[in-house]
Amino acid sequence: MKRILSLCLILAMVLPLGLSFAGCSVVSSGSDFCIRFLEHIVAGEFGDAYDMLPESTKKEDPNEIKATPAPTAAPTPTATPEEEETDDPGEMEYAEIVEATLPPEPTPILPIQPVVSENPSEEGTASREMEENGLEAVNGVLQEGRQEEPDASASGEEPEETAPEPEETPEPEATPEPEEEGKRAKRTPKPTETPEPSPTPALDEDGNPIIEERITRQEFIDKYTSIFDELQLTGIDYEVKDVIDGDILGQINYTLTYHSERGGDLTYDFTMTANRIEYRWTVDWSPNLIFPMMDWGDNVRVGVLQANRGEILCDGVPYAQNVNIITVFAVPSSVEAYAIEEAKKAGIADEDLPTRQEIYEDFARQVAAIPEIELTEEAVLKAMNRAINDFAKLKTFFPDEITDAMKETFLSVKGLAIDANNYGTQRYYPYGESLCHIVGYAGIITKEKKLYYERIAANEGGKYSEAEIELASKYNGDSWVGNYGLEYVYEETLLGTNGRFTYIQDPQGGSKGMLYKTDAVDGKDLHLTIKPELQERLEDVVDQVVYDSSIHGAVVVLNPQTGAIQAMTSFPGFDLNYLARGMPEEEWAALEYHPDIPLYNRATQGLYTPGSVFKTMTSAALIETGTMRPTDVFPASEQAHIDGDEWTPSDGFMNSMSERTDMGSWKEQSNPGGDKPRPLRRTQNTGRHTPMNMMNSLVDSDNLFFAYGAMRMGWTKIETYMNKLGWTEPLELERQYGIPDENNDGADKRLETSTPQLYDKTKKQNDYDLAVTGYGQGQIMVSPLQMAVFVSAYANNGVAMNPYVVDSIWHANGTDYTLVEQKEPKVWKNLIQESTVNALLPALRMVCTEGTAKNLTSSFLSRAPFKLGYTFAGKTGTAEITDDKSKELAWFVCWRDKYTENNQPVSVEDARLICIMLEVDLPMGMEWSQMKYDIARAMMKDYVLNE
Repeated sequence: MKRILSLCLILAMVLPLGLSFAGCSVVSSGSDFCIRFLEHIVAGEFGDAYDMLPESTKKEDPNEIKATPAPTAAPTPTATPEEEETDDPGEMEYAEIVEATLPPEPTPILPIQPVVSENPSEEGTASREMEENGLEAVNGVLQEGRQEEPDASASGEEPEETAPEPEETPEPEATPEPEEEGKRAKRTPKPTETPEPSPTPALDEDGNPIIEERITRQEFIDKYTSIFDELQLTGIDYEVKDVIDGDILGQINYTLTYHSERGGDLTYDFTMTANRIEYRWTVDWSPNLIFPMMDWGDNVRVGVLQANRGEILCDGVPYAQNVNIITVFAVPSSVEAYAIEEAKKAGIADEDLPTRQEIYEDFARQVAAIPEIELTEEAVLKAMNRAINDFAKLKTFFPDEITDAMKETFLSVKGLAIDANNYGTQRYYPYGESLCHIVGYAGIITKEKKLYYERIAANEGGKYSEAEIELASKYNGDSWVGNYGLEYVYEETLLGTNGRFTYIQDPQGGSKGMLYKTDAVDGKDLHLTIKPELQERLEDVVDQVVYDSSIHGAVVVLNPQTGAIQAMTSFPGFDLNYLARGMPEEEWAALEYHPDIPLYNRATQGLYTPGSVFKTMTSAALIETGTMRPTDVFPASEQAHIDGDEWTPSDGFMNSMSERTDMGSWKEQSNPGGDKPRPLRRTQNTGRHTPMNMMNSLVDSDNLFFAYGAMRMGWTKIETYMNKLGWTEPLELERQYGIPDENNDGADKRLETSTPQLYDKTKKQNDYDLAVTGYGQGQIMVSPLQMAVFVSAYANNGVAMNPYVVDSIWHANGTDYTLVEQKEPKVWKNLIQESTVNALLPALRMVCTEGTAKNLTSSFLSRAPFKLGYTFAGKTGTAEITDDKSKELAWFVCWRDKYTENNQPVSVEDARLICIMLEVDLPMGMEWSQMKYDIARAMMKDYVLNE
């Protein structure tokens, strides 16, 4: 007893040095030893717990670096039988007690490192799996018959304090991947392929897997670490219920609760037994001390429940949706059974029946003979020989790619089957090119982007916010990622949160029980302001009217009182499905560098000379800067210098200008180095209204009046006024914040819009430049969307609303469909004074009845009026482009003004404005002019387009 007390005093002295011995009771009873084992597990001291296992359970790690043996010490005297049987630790030497009780150096808890395949399967990057340390990730469904691969990276050596760099970590030997049959663009991989099975373990005489009931230190540590990390444990509680103690056996019955971030509280009942072997207690350990239903050879498997991406809809009509993939597959057992049955019917003896390989070869010939399958015999054989659970996937189709006749042909081959519900979804764009530049497209995540998100999730460099880390953690190998348009801008809204389930799987592939399950949360849906019937009408009328493929352009239809975009097109466009489903790199390059630039959204990204449509802005500037009144006329003194439709400003007029940007003569400014001055020109018009004032010049679109007005105003006034209007500010269209793009330092995402310019600031401006700017020529540039927004102020009492295309965001949860956010109209600028609008509106109305746009409201052949239900106001424009003047831009902006039946202003529900811009080759004369009126008329009237 004295020796025991002395030992306790010694231990009490060394405890402050940081050593833990769990008290003097460490060898006093088996139940205390069990409790000590539990305490090590609770504390994460898995290496210490491993040292408490019997040698029969431990396994030498072949990768462990053996230490150089110490010099042999003098042999310890053999204990007598009485000494072996004593329970009194005082009978042991002090050195032996310390050796039995001192814990080894603590082993760091190693995080789970997902294994990312360097060679994705032929079908894409989906179904990335972790098969490490007894924890395996499975995508979506239980993968039966898959066994855990031996952990080649397990090591018995103690890790150093500083972990080696990833490239220095020895990688397990990879199973060779099948050679890829073809290459494709990295941005659009194809659907998920069924995962490869793990190697089958050795079998006993009865065909059952041989399970070794031994474990290395590193395997033990990694098994606990990986499982606890997967559960995201925040703590472990236990309560001992019963204790049984004897001389050589100790046992506790206890309840243990895992507090899990993912699975909640998981509570189980356990029984732990300790055996005394000579002077040492050991814990009788097996995996059922982690989970009661877990045994040797069992794996903890993690399955991902893939969340659906949110859809994009217009008035309930889907423009981007998720559809089930139609899978054509073979059932090998049915193929064999049918072939054997047919052979026996043909009278073939049992000993002459075809072999399995012969049956497969004949089946492969039948399948390869079907053109739509697009598979070689070798490819079919390969799929048959790699079948899992009597399933061999051969081909996948989108719903629009397979017909009833094709299905009938496929099913005529015995053993072929078709499934339309259970083998994954794809992003599908039902209307192909419709709204392609707005909706955009998504593709399956690329390996590069997945690794990028993994770096964010790991907070590499410590520079990411908690929100960014959380978002990046949602991606896996099966995620769809927006690459363009709203699919890109609203990526974080459309992206769902995957669910997961964890279960115990036995060596035969069966499930022994679910540990926990968290449901997937689907992404949120976008509901757009686009009116589907109006969008369809717009695309139909453009297809009918713009008959020449050399004509490109854009049309924007919006509500001027709210800013809601109701329809939009930029042509030519592209088929969204073509990009989402994948294409070879050379085809992508051909599309990206096509001379017609179909990927370019002319409506929002384009910059074009506005021509006479800009006169709506020049008129407002003249009035609001106090330069001219609507009734002021072109001076008679200068009319003497008009020759036909050409005006050369006199020296007297130029000298009277309040501000000169260049004191040179008109010839020196307009045609430097030429023989004679370049005159200012206007479009020929035999029915010009008089007098030549601002109002009549708007109706007739007279360039000369607005050149005169701009020169009177001067560069300083016009630039100051246009800057006040926000002319050189890009519009903000659907701006969102999310994960920073790998090509962009910021997390600011938006539909791309261009920045207009008043003039080229790299060039010196003179009075000639000022004059042509007054009527929308020269260096001034604007997009169709921006022009629509500026002119919309005339349809909304001088106020320009901010354009938007997402009306609301909704979320589906079972049968509940909940509004998440309702977008409200926002004022962009109080652009023009209401008094200015009222002064100029009569002229803009006359443009559509007896001015340059009179063909909108009446037939250009008979002059008979059209019954459209509304009166209109607007402005036409024509701009010459290219140095040789070989192309023109045909512009037209108009809006509903009043109801014809009661002459009342249109309501907010019926308000509508259209901006049309056509890039036209010359000469086309009247035809291209009529195109823009036909498009506008079809969009402005209430009743549908004639079928």
